[in-house]
Amino acid sequence: MIPWLAPLAGAVATLVWVRWAFHAPHRVVMSVIGVICVLPAAAFPSMKGLPQPTLLDVGLAVATASWVWKALRGRARWNQNPEGVAVLVFLGVLLVAFVQGIGATVPEQRLAFCRLVLSVLFFFSVTHGLQTRRQLQEAVVMAVAGSWLAACIAIVFYLLPPEATHGFLGGLGWAGYPVGDSVVRFVAGTDIRRATGTAVDPNLLGGLLALSLPLALSQGLGVRPALPRTLFLISAGTIAIALMLTFSRAAWIGALVATIVLGLVGYRRVWWGIPVAAAAAVIGPWREKLWQRLQSGVLWSDRSSLMRLDEYRDAITRVAQNPALGIGFGTPPGLDPVLRVSSTYLLIAEQSGLLGLLTFLAVPALILRRSAQGSRSGLPKDTAAIQAGAVAALCGALAIGLFDHYFFNYGFPQTIALFWLAAGLAAWPLRIRPDG
Repeated sequence: MIPWLAPLAGAVATLVWVRWAFHAPHRVVMSVIGVICVLPAAAFPSMKGLPQPTLLDVGLAVATASWVWKALRGRARWNQNPEGVAVLVFLGVLLVAFVQGIGATVPEQRLAFCRLVLSVLFFFSVTHGLQTRRQLQEAVVMAVAGSWLAACIAIVFYLLPPEATHGFLGGLGWAGYPVGDSVVRFVAGTDIRRATGTAVDPNLLGGLLALSLPLALSQGLGVRPALPRTLFLISAGTIAIALMLTFSRAAWIGALVATIVLGLVGYRRVWWGIPVAAAAAVIGPWREKLWQRLQSGVLWSDRSSLMRLDEYRDAITRVAQNPALGIGFGTPPGLDPVLRVSSTYLLIAEQSGLLGLLTFLAVPALILRRSAQGSRSGLPKDTAAIQAGAVAALCGALAIGLFDHYFFNYGFPQTIALFWLAAGLAAWPLRIRPDG
């Protein structure tokens, strides 16, 4: 009987949460954001012969079902704005690409594709599940607070001896986390240790922190923040330190782009943060490691950079051979089953063709164009600050996508959902006239 106690307890707790959250979509959105930030890889105890669902799987499924149910019953607004239509078209292309290549898939890949779809649908959970300005503010507070907690955990584990970090993170094995040596990560071929926290992978942690940084800064420097601005500025500083310790160059670039965009849209005080961060990196205790990591990336001289060049060449070849809908989401004969090109855009083109890539790019293009055309003075100041931070985060994610794949790789649904969270927050003021 003992082996069944944990699954039974998990099932009961899940049913209680679903009952509490289902009729209030914003509660589900908050829960999903918390899971993405703090426990993205947590899973329910496995049952023999059945897939092992994660907390994120359940949260995303309930989030989608919740707003769909309320929309069908006429209790939620459903506006067909251009960016929402573009997301639906993108999902349609993905489905066609998946079906045309389904013969090369295995059950695990089909399940992973379902997770990808649920992660993309989180866009609508944000734009339709958050019905008032207060709920929008709460979502941003949850994202910043969750990222701050993730940053604190990452910094503490980074400062602990590797053995202690391995013991703590390995102790999460009951929750579906890896328990091997991979919980402590180093830059390939060096002794440079990388912060991971509970994100498992330093690049995934870097992506989370890079997108949450502009949200914290826009609140800390904006007008009428959701909480005292000092709390947001402290969170931004903590997030920046943890981001530095991930040694994720793509995330560094994304954070820099997001900060520049935030400065361009009117938050000029953020410009002071760039030289301060540069000075801290130059004179801080990790300056040699940071410089070594940055230099190897600029010169494309380390092993990971050279591997990326090979991946780009192979991906371009596959896209040229299958330009319309790509190779699908399976593993055609002769293709390395673990190969994932380190570029969001090439991976989308590889798996869903140029049609998939164009429909994907249409979503942020519409959001950014419509945000630029709209007058920020026409929005309440608190909503304008949130939109500015979300637009900056979206631009940072697009920059990261040039050099890493985790915003589309179906092995990482938490970062796919994170991308569509940023897109949803940026699109929220474009589709709902704030009423609360």
